Amino acid sequence: MRVKINLKNIREDKELTQKQLAKKAGVSIFVITRIEQELYKEIYLSSILRLSKALNVSIYDLIEIEE
Repeated sequence: MRVKINLKNIREDKELTQKQLAKKAGVSIFVITRIEQELYKEIYLSSILRLSKALNVSIYDLIEIEE
């Protein structure tokens, strides 16, 4: 099972840059870049919650579970 985070598509649909989203969510651009490039091994749930709140979407919209 693999977890995919659909951050880039949602961010672009909201017409936000990585920098704008980072500021709005209170996370670093590094976190956003790593998520969008799928270069993460683990991500804090608090970061996912901050991103979903900043994007005004459900956490379930951000996370996709692939089998």
